[in-house]
Amino acid sequence: MNFTTDSYQDQLSSQVPEPYASRIFRLVLYAIVFVLTVGGNVLVCTVVINNRKLRSMQRFYYGYFLMNLAFADLAVALLCIPFTVVYYETGNWPFSAFMCKLVPTLQVTSVSASIFTLTVMTYERYQAIVQPLKAQIPKKKVLTMLGMAWIFAFVSASPEIFAYQFHDNASQKFQCRELWPHQKYRQSYTMFLFVCTYLFPLMVIFPTYIKMMSTLKKSHSFNNTDKKLRWKSLRVLIAVVIIFATSYLPQHILFLAMDFGSGLSFPYFEITLKYCYLMVWVSSCSNPIIYGALDDYFRDKYARILRHCVAVKRSTKKLSRATISYSQGTLNPQKSSPTEQTLEKERIPRDQSGRLEEISSPQSNILESYSANNDKNDFKQVTPLLGCSDT
Repeated sequence: MNFTTDSYQDQLSSQVPEPYASRIFRLVLYAIVFVLTVGGNVLVCTVVINNRKLRSMQRFYYGYFLMNLAFADLAVALLCIPFTVVYYETGNWPFSAFMCKLVPTLQVTSVSASIFTLTVMTYERYQAIVQPLKAQIPKKKVLTMLGMAWIFAFVSASPEIFAYQFHDNASQKFQCRELWPHQKYRQSYTMFLFVCTYLFPLMVIFPTYIKMMSTLKKSHSFNNTDKKLRWKSLRVLIAVVIIFATSYLPQHILFLAMDFGSGLSFPYFEITLKYCYLMVWVSSCSNPIIYGALDDYFRDKYARILRHCVAVKRSTKKLSRATISYSQGTLNPQKSSPTEQTLEKERIPRDQSGRLEEISSPQSNILESYSANNDKNDFKQVTPLLGCSDT
C-alpha cells in the first residue's frame, strides 16, 4: 500500500480539495468495511478452528486455505485501514521511525499474501479436479506451500524497508515517505508489484479455472457427491478471485499512471486514490460474505455461532436481572412487628444441639426456583464457543 511520495508532494498540493460531504461519506464507509472485515474474518477462523471436517483430507484441507486467506484479510484491515486513515486525514505520522518502515512493509506483505494464497489454492484445486488419480497433496505439503506464500509476500515487500523514510517538515508534522535514489527505481518496483502480485498470478489462475470447469463438466470419474463438493469449492474460489481482480485493478492503474504517465496532473487524483484504497479493503471484507452466500456448510456454521451468541446474551441478561432482584430483596427486607417476630421464632425448629437451624430466605427460594426452571433451557446454552464444534 503506497503512501504519497516526496517527489510528488508539490504536485499533490495543487489537487482539488475533497468536499466535506465526500470525506464524511468515505470515512463512514472505511469504518463499516473495517468492522465487517475484522468481524467476518474472525468468524471464518472460528468456523475453521471449531470444525475438523474443514481441515481434513475429506474436504481437501479447504479450511487451511480459507483461514490463511482470512489471516491475510485481517492483516489488511488492521495494518492498512487505521494507519492510512490517520496519515491521510491528518497529514502527520505520529507513530515512530521504526513503524514508518514496518507498517508499509507489512501492508504490502498482507496484500501479496492474499493473491499468493489464491494461487496456491488454484494449484490444489487443479490437482483434485484435473488430475484426481494422483495422490492427494498431504497436509504437510499444504502447510508448507501456505508458509512459502507468506515468505514470497514478505520478499516482495522488502524494498519498502529501505525506501520509506521518517522526517519532519517545516510545519512540525512528521512525514513517512517513500524516497528512492532515482525515479527509475520507483518505476521498476511499481511494475514489479503489478506483474508479480497481480498480473502474472491472475494470468495463471483464470485459464486454470477455465480448464477445471471444462474438466468437471465432462468428467464421469466422480460420483454426484464428489462432483457437487468440487463444484461448490470451485464456485467460491472463482467468486473470490473475481472480487480480488476487480478491487485491486483501479489502484494498480492509478499507480502506473502516476509513475509512468501524468496521473498527478489529474486534479482529482488524491480523492480517487482514497476511494481506490476503499475498493481494495472491500475485497478483504467480501470474502466471508462470499463463503456464507455460496457455501451452505459455512452458512449453517455462521447461523449456529450467531444463535449461540444470542442465547448467551439472553441468558446473561436473565441471570443479571435475577441477581439484581435478589440483591434488592436482601437490602430492603420487609419489617415485621415484634409479636410476629416472637411467633416466628417459636415456629423455628432446633437441632439436637439446641442451635437454630438455617432457614432459607424467600429471596433465595425465588432464585433457586428460577435456576431450577431455567437450568435445562437457558443455561444450557451458556457453553464455551468451542462447544459449537461438530467434530
